[in-house]
Amino acid sequence: MVFAENALWILRPGSHEVGQIVPHPGWLRAREGGVVAAAAMVYAPTMTHPRSIVVIAALAVLAACGTPPAPATPIATPAASSAAVAAPPPAVPAPSAPAPAVSALPPAPDPAKARELGAGATFRDLVRAARVAQAQPSTSPCLLRGGKAGQPATLEAPIESGASTLVDPPADLDALLGEKRPHVAFSEEGMRILTSWGSSQGGSYLDLMAFTPVSRALAHSTTPILIATDKGIYLGIPGSHSDGRPLLPAEFDRIKTELLPKAKVWVVAAEGDAPIAKLREALDLIAGAGGSVVLASPLASASGPGKRSSRYDHRVNEGEPFACSQAMKDGVAGNRAGEWNSNKVFKAGAMIEAATASCGDGLGVGAGGGIHVMMRVNTRGTIEEACAETDDTGNVALRKCVIQEVRKVHLPKLDKPGIMSFGTAAVFRGKPVRAVCDP
Repeated sequence: MVFAENALWILRPGSHEVGQIVPHPGWLRAREGGVVAAAAMVYAPTMTHPRSIVVIAALAVLAACGTPPAPATPIATPAASSAAVAAPPPAVPAPSAPAPAVSALPPAPDPAKARELGAGATFRDLVRAARVAQAQPSTSPCLLRGGKAGQPATLEAPIESGASTLVDPPADLDALLGEKRPHVAFSEEGMRILTSWGSSQGGSYLDLMAFTPVSRALAHSTTPILIATDKGIYLGIPGSHSDGRPLLPAEFDRIKTELLPKAKVWVVAAEGDAPIAKLREALDLIAGAGGSVVLASPLASASGPGKRSSRYDHRVNEGEPFACSQAMKDGVAGNRAGEWNSNKVFKAGAMIEAATASCGDGLGVGAGGGIHVMMRVNTRGTIEEACAETDDTGNVALRKCVIQEVRKVHLPKLDKPGIMSFGTAAVFRGKPVRAVCDP
């Protein structure tokens, strides 16, 4: 273990991953108390095994307690009566004027007006509007217009094709989100985001169904989650519980300064009874986000942790463009292996991210993902070879751009002379969708 400022770093060999700093929801407060919840994974070929990799993981220990929430109670649907009518009712004289027609079901929403929400609308109304609005395509670069206290709102967001199956969100989430639970290291239980292409880590707590476009970048980076209720706004991340209370106004500035510039994807949801004005408050908080913002609807119950989306589901096989050769996959053996110190590892990752950023400029809404690049670096910091190990973007032109730009980068000199295998992900979130249309 290595202690660094505000973090406990645990070194564990045998992994094959490079990740990002991952704060726990309690990070905003715990940091001031001397604990930072974070996790990061990087390559550093200090081992002599052909696939020598060291995983650096930092996990914060948060003191909390609580009991599991009661299972969600399904909404009962009255069964239709099976009693037969014994006899027809007696004849009734016809009224002098026709009686008004009575419909057993509310009239179907007008698709042309489905996106319009009244001043008293709730998040439940917005989800119902999304079900209908799916048939009315939108290319809007933002999610919501209006909706502040006392104002009507318009759902302008593009809607995913599966939105017609959305169920109404639970009326209340404060009982669940307001409960403090202990943070268990390496547990995947917590908030989970469900998308058309897979799911994030999490489970057995709160599942959130995304119904606006969401990039696969969500699977490669830390994704903050904001959930609005009538009591406030809760902060979470996939695979973790809520911190047990809504954010305080004093913490809003820290979100804007410390999370807003870094997150590639944000997810915003609300309980069913939450007024649209509360949802608007959460969206206003991240109105200046550079990343793309996604709307999601909570489900009444959450299933247990299952298979989550992994970059290894999208290997670039030999024979495909820019695939890694077997020699690159085997790494550097024996005493020829060079290495960097940890600071240079993070610096090198940042240099690769900056060099490849422009490759994603032409991507559309909801496009993108991660291309994991493997490199062979010599003592001078020259990249002798680069290839794509995994790629879930489905975009060969993007892969070509990334590899070409990586090969131009000159990385820091090695601290231990030799040849080093280094890998990191170039992550793209596609054209961003803004939180609000009228900030």
